[in-house]
Amino acid sequence: MIYKSYSKFFFAVNLAFLALASYMYFTYGGNWYIAIIPFAIMTVGFLVFKDLIDRWGFKFQDVRLDEQVLRMIMTEYPNLKSYSLEQIKVFSKRLVYFLHARESYLVLGETEKLDMYHTILIAAPAVIISMEGREDLAPDIERLVAYKHPFPSPKMKFLHAAEYDSEDGVVIISIEQLMQSLRLPEENYHIAYHVWCERKIGKTAGFPEIPEGFKASIGTLFGFDKVQMAKLIGYEILDFRILALNAYFTNSKNLKSLYPNFYKKIQLYLQS
Repeated sequence: MIYKSYSKFFFAVNLAFLALASYMYFTYGGNWYIAIIPFAIMTVGFLVFKDLIDRWGFKFQDVRLDEQVLRMIMTEYPNLKSYSLEQIKVFSKRLVYFLHARESYLVLGETEKLDMYHTILIAAPAVIISMEGREDLAPDIERLVAYKHPFPSPKMKFLHAAEYDSEDGVVIISIEQLMQSLRLPEENYHIAYHVWCERKIGKTAGFPEIPEGFKASIGTLFGFDKVQMAKLIGYEILDFRILALNAYFTNSKNLKSLYPNFYKKIQLYLQS
């Protein structure tokens, strides 16, 4: 990600003044200790509010993804290739904001920071979904969590590959199944889009009514049936709205061909 960290600059300047105040106190004594106090407090403040300061600084910069990362995302999410240069610029900026707004973790024996590559693969659909409407940085989602394999959770006590937990503010993904979604999209349901589509529908009312016969056409729409979806994600998907919105982004040609009016209604929904 390409941006300048304002917090590092302010922190460095503050440390310089703190060092100067400390030198004056230990050299000359007297009341110079009073000068140490505000700079010591500001040092702690810059450490605590680092992310907020950096996000404030974004408004004065042209923040974006570097070209190599952007090319990687466009390979994994080919619908980005249909974007105009201006849309790509907006997507790049929104994704930087999105990634900067939360932590991401990989759960192994112990919890560690998730690498940027997989973090982007999980986060990109959230930004893509918001591209047709207002910016949505998903402030309700505080953490992106990944496992290398299917996992149980406190609310879903069986092995599954994707979960959106609105109460705890977390999205959880199995990297193994995510890579299957990306590498063989003609055979596998996209689990990253699934969690973000579920969130979108939960947060934004007014999703259009599912057309008659939609359930029977799922195999034609996706190229595989609900049994295969359940096998990948670990549970039966009961909300057809999630499937429809997922198809809008992953199988748009089929959705538009089968249900052109429904497709247009989803477009309007996303713009709201």
